[in-house]
Amino acid sequence: MNRKECLSSCRLYGIVDMGYTAEHQLLPVTEKLLAGGLRILQLRAKNHNPEHIENMGRQLAPLCRKYGCLFIINDYPEIALNIGADGVHLGQDDGDLASVRGLLGKDAVIGRSTHSPEQALGACGEQADYIGSVSYTHLRAHETLANLV
Repeated sequence: MNRKECLSSCRLYGIVDMGYTAEHQLLPVTEKLLAGGLRILQLRAKNHNPEHIENMGRQLAPLCRKYGCLFIINDYPEIALNIGADGVHLGQDDGDLASVRGLLGKDAVIGRSTHSPEQALGACGEQADYIGSVSYTHLRAHETLANLV
């Protein structure tokens, strides 16, 4: 199954957010998510330097491949390319999708964060493979969800 077919079969998009996950828990938390059947996983590491994000990504990429899970890097197309991730997730200010698709190739999975119907339509016009339309950081559920994994 190619990346786009795999994406279309995904029903749950998992995010390992280093703002909520202790670094020593990165691999155990990811392994539990993958063992539970997750088919797409994003590494989100705001406020970490790119070299550190790349190192974490190099740990997660083979684990995701082992489970047949798409692996997405947040914000850094160059890191996604360097580590062989399946794609990248971009915010509104992270550049245009055409340039990123040129860098990563036509088969890469590229998502875009949106915060309004207008942004969602813009992302569709840019041919984003998916859009993220909920700001999960405003939810309080993460406090309880952290205890489940």
